[in-house]
Amino acid sequence: MLKELPEGIGNLCNLRYMDISWCPQITTLPASITRLYNLQTLNLRACHMLEELPDGIGNLCNLRYMDISSYIKITTLPTSITRLSSLQTLNLFDCRMLIELPEGIGNLCNLRYMDISRCPKITTLPTSITRLSSLQTLNLSSCWMLEELPEGIGNLCNLRYMDISECSKITMLPTSIIRLSSLQTLNLFNCRMLEELPEGIGNLCNLRYMDISWCERVTMLPTSITRLSSLQTLNLSYCRMLKELPEGIANLCNLRHLDITECYHLACIPRGLGRLSNLETLTMFIVAQENGHTIAELQHLNSIRGSLKIKNLHHVKDPDEAMQANLRAKTRLNRLSLEWNEGGDEEHEPSSTEVEVAEGVFERLQPHHNLEKLEIYSYIGTRFPNWMSPSFPNLVELTMGNLKRCEHLPLGPWPSLKSLRLYSMHAVRRIGEEFYGDGGGITFPSLEDLTLEDMPNLEKWHAESCPRLTKLEISSCPKLVVIPCSMETLTIRSSNEMLLSAGSLAKLSKLRSLQIFRCGISSSSSSGWWDGLQCLTALEKLRIVQCDELTCLPEDIMYLPSLQTLQLVRNRNLRSLERGGRKQQQPTPFFTTLQYLYIQESGMLTSLPEWVGGLTSLQELNISDLPQLAMLPEGLRHLTALRQLNISNLPQLKMLPDGLQLLTALQYLWIGGCPQLVRRCKRETGEDWHKIAHIPHISIWPSIREEEDRREEENSEEMNERRTFAAKFLDRFGFARCTGHS
Repeated sequence: MLKELPEGIGNLCNLRYMDISWCPQITTLPASITRLYNLQTLNLRACHMLEELPDGIGNLCNLRYMDISSYIKITTLPTSITRLSSLQTLNLFDCRMLIELPEGIGNLCNLRYMDISRCPKITTLPTSITRLSSLQTLNLSSCWMLEELPEGIGNLCNLRYMDISECSKITMLPTSIIRLSSLQTLNLFNCRMLEELPEGIGNLCNLRYMDISWCERVTMLPTSITRLSSLQTLNLSYCRMLKELPEGIANLCNLRHLDITECYHLACIPRGLGRLSNLETLTMFIVAQENGHTIAELQHLNSIRGSLKIKNLHHVKDPDEAMQANLRAKTRLNRLSLEWNEGGDEEHEPSSTEVEVAEGVFERLQPHHNLEKLEIYSYIGTRFPNWMSPSFPNLVELTMGNLKRCEHLPLGPWPSLKSLRLYSMHAVRRIGEEFYGDGGGITFPSLEDLTLEDMPNLEKWHAESCPRLTKLEISSCPKLVVIPCSMETLTIRSSNEMLLSAGSLAKLSKLRSLQIFRCGISSSSSSGWWDGLQCLTALEKLRIVQCDELTCLPEDIMYLPSLQTLQLVRNRNLRSLERGGRKQQQPTPFFTTLQYLYIQESGMLTSLPEWVGGLTSLQELNISDLPQLAMLPEGLRHLTALRQLNISNLPQLKMLPDGLQLLTALQYLWIGGCPQLVRRCKRETGEDWHKIAHIPHISIWPSIREEEDRREEENSEEMNERRTFAAKFLDRFGFARCTGHS
């Protein structure tokens, strides 16, 4: 691997292209590189140890493309960089140590593309950036500390693409932004402090794509947005405080994609939406009580594809009006959600007329047989429409929730159905032959995943009609006692202890994953359910969460022959991990196949047993939020396969055990919220530093809050979901992010 460039590299007077990307051992560039006057491309991407550029870098008068992206240690750019008059592309993506841009950056008169995304230490942009008259692409996404854009940003007359997504401190956009007449893409995804858009946003006559998703403080859109005649995509998803859409939204004659997913506070869809004949994406339609906001607006929108949720169907008073929605003609729709009065008055008993209307509306909302996913919520009828029959050969997912008046579920058969979720169906007592239709036989030949939740009177279900069922989740179904033998994944939540009896578990020879949440399981052998564990010979993952009667680790759990992952989380009365709660005098091989062990938020636990040191297959150990744990077992030195160790929120822990330096496989160490341990692990000088100095990746933070603040935007699960959602949206509608190549 290249460690340095020769000092004489500047003698290559005709060199035009230099790529030394992904050379993480290079720390400096020779000064002679500034004599490469014919150089046009300089790629330093992912030279992670590079700390600075030569002061004379501005001598490269023909340089057009410069990439110094991907976590380089550079904190500042030399002032001379502002003399690169031929530069067209400057990529600073993920320069996490970069504090600022040179004030004279505006001198780069030919710059077309600038990417400063994921530079979290940049708080302001130099005013001169507004002089970059040739700039076409400006990417500022994930500059989390950036507080504002320069007021003169509107001077960038050729700007076509601007991304300020995840700039979470920006509260408002400069008024001058409305002068960006060439702008085609504006990405404001997850600007969570942004409260409003400029009133004149409608002046952006060439804007085609605008993403305002996850801007949860935006409550209103400016009326002028309805003048964006070139707009093709408007993404408002997860703008949870947005109260209404502008009445003139039907003027957006070129609009193809309108995403209002999870906009909870929207009360209705503006009149005239049905005139948007080019519309291909409409994720939600809300029926209102007022005249003109009817479901008939959907009649001619037959090009919509993907997902559609229709809310407030209780406002449809005439079943024939539902027929006008013309759902059967929407052949490209693959997911449909029908929702009546969710969150309505549960004490209200619907009249016979209301029930009759609801059943009539449902009957007339028949979708096309291409449908793949169907969801039904808060339906007050007692019977299902005739079209819910084998006429949907492509249906793979079906969800029904809060159908509290339905006693029977005449659903089948569904030959392609793979996932079925039923919840809050309080009147259902049996899911038997009437559920599967009158034809008998195997009614759900493809069903793999079944969820039954909040069905307090459910006593029995006909499991034989689901021969491929492998994943089952049961929550708050206290009368249900049968588990099919074919289960591979089982999740049990809340008051379903009967399903954990020894007799039930003993039959699950194929079970690979078992998750138990908030169940009254105890450690006592008299409880019976532990006896069935020894029969789970295929079990690979066991997760026990919030089981407050659990005080110690039962013995049978330790001899599961295939167990790879054990998670014990928020079991607040768990006091001991010793076998059966008894300290062992002679070490016995336990958990011989265990690779991942997580012990979290168990406040009564004061120590870890020595047998932890005998887990020779263990690769990851996560110990967190144990306020009384004062020491780790000395046997940790024997975990020769350990690759990752996470120690967090152990305020009583004073030191690391001896011998950690022997763990040569250990690659990642994360310590946070352990104040005494943090002092002892201080780099180079701490008493325990020699025990961990060999580990390649070490993160040590005095408090968990500090680390959470650092990682909040970058690594949280929600952020990753948001980024994935945004990326899919961009790709789906043909607005790929610019790559930086000129």
